[in-house]
Amino acid sequence: MAADAIRQLRLLRERVLVKLKKVRIRRIVLVIVFFSLALLFFDCVWVYLTYFACSEKRSKDVIEEICQLYFRKEAVGRMCQALCDEGDIKIGNCEGHHLGKDVVLSGQWGANRIVLKATFLNPEQYEQIYWLSADKNVFYPDFKTFIELVQESVEKRINITLSEKYPNGFVLLDKLWTSDVSNLTNATAVMNNIWYLIQQNEYILSKLYETSGLFPKVLGSCGHIYAVEYVKPLANYFGVLSKNWKRTFQKRAEVGLKLLRLTSHFKTAFSRTLHICDMKIGHFGEDEEGKLKLLDTDMALFEPVLLETMRLCKNVLMGQYFGLLGPAPPTIAQDLQKELHRCIAKDVNDSETGEIINKIERLLKSAI
Repeated sequence: MAADAIRQLRLLRERVLVKLKKVRIRRIVLVIVFFSLALLFFDCVWVYLTYFACSEKRSKDVIEEICQLYFRKEAVGRMCQALCDEGDIKIGNCEGHHLGKDVVLSGQWGANRIVLKATFLNPEQYEQIYWLSADKNVFYPDFKTFIELVQESVEKRINITLSEKYPNGFVLLDKLWTSDVSNLTNATAVMNNIWYLIQQNEYILSKLYETSGLFPKVLGSCGHIYAVEYVKPLANYFGVLSKNWKRTFQKRAEVGLKLLRLTSHFKTAFSRTLHICDMKIGHFGEDEEGKLKLLDTDMALFEPVLLETMRLCKNVLMGQYFGLLGPAPPTIAQDLQKELHRCIAKDVNDSETGEIINKIERLLKSAI
């Protein structure tokens, strides 16, 4: 009888230990899940605060940093005085949803609405034009060598030859910078600032092709930050969850026509194909005259550069219409879908593309 009692006690002990083990495992799992969710939550908060949340304080901090560089004579440019001394430039909140840039601020410069931009906030994040000796002394190239370095850097970055159009180095710098370089009073600051600016793809395209009318006009710069005209991003007329989805086709067709004209302009404005590798409706906008422009060109690459560096991106400017236009009126839906499918086909040649564009234009105009 005593033996049975001992056996029962042992069984009870084993059951208790099994239950305790299960409880312990559950607790461990719950702790892991809790900390995983907490980590995910804080990651989301960090991403939101870093990239999406913008505030007046953030704007003021950015301006204070660039003006401190100006007061130390490290930042120069035609915008510096208006921004830091005269107060002619009024800055609003920073703009969110710009993952490719540290600085995107809206503001007012006199009568002009502007946007301040920079890839990095800290100048030290850019490649430097100077070099350090073994004993940490700073050395800069002479200005003639600097001009040659600028020309080589820009030519390599966008794969064009500048020497034919700009045989004089100072003329090239006048084109690339927003100030007069003929009377240099602070050569090292000028070299630093120009070197920072030409590392920003959007800035280079906007300056070199400012007469094309395809990009917002650069109005000035201070240090590594530059100002462009404000261009209102296109509204998202293409949200399928919108209550007015079916009733907005006329407006979508009007935007589609403007995108078609912009596409044609892109085909004739450059000597080589420019690939737009980051297609979003918000990357297009209308200026004060209603002209469509490309707002974000960080991922706009000429074909030789693209083939050399990525070999992945395909020019999908026309192909995006299929997703952007959405359901069309029954009278044109079948023909429009057919032409859009032809447009994104791989074996379409240039002459066929022209015919397709003309057909799409006629269809869209008939719906307006």
